Amino acid sequence: MTVLGRWRSLEPARRRLLLQALAALCVAALKVRFLPFPRIATGLGTMQPPRPDGAEEPARPEETARARDIRWAIAAAARRFPFECACLTRALAAHSLALTDGLAPIMHMGAEPGQRGRAETHAWLTVAGVGVTGYPLPPGIVEIGCFYR
Repeated sequence: MTVLGRWRSLEPARRRLLLQALAALCVAALKVRFLPFPRIATGLGTMQPPRPDGAEEPARPEETARARDIRWAIAAAARRFPFECACLTRALAAHSLALTDGLAPIMHMGAEPGQRGRAETHAWLTVAGVGVTGYPLPPGIVEIGCFYR
C-alpha cells in the first residue's frame, strides 16, 4: 500500500495526531538545532534525581491508551521526517503532545558511565507507564536525572 493509501485508511483522529506529531517534531528539531540545552530544559522544569523503579503514579486505561497513540504517532512521523530525528528531538516532541493532552510525561536523561571526553548521552520519555520514545535503551546508558511535573 502506498503512503497516500495508508493515509486515507487512517481514522480522522489518527490523521490529526500524525499531523500534530509532524509539527511537534519540526518544533523540537529547531529547538535542538538552535537552542542550548539549558534553555530547552527550562521548558521541561527542574531536573530531579532518577525515580526509583516503579515509582510512577498509577495511570488510568485511557491515559495508557493515549500514551500508546502518541508513541505510534511520533514513530510514524519520524520515519517520514526529512531529517534524522535524534532521541532528544523525539522525546521533546512526544513531551509536547503529552502535555497538550493533559498527561504527565517524564523525560529521562542518561549517559554512558566512565566515558572521558565526549560521553554518549540518551533521552527517553515515559507517559502513564508507557515507554513512548527512546526504547530500548542503548547498552550501558544509566539514568542521571529526569524532568517531571
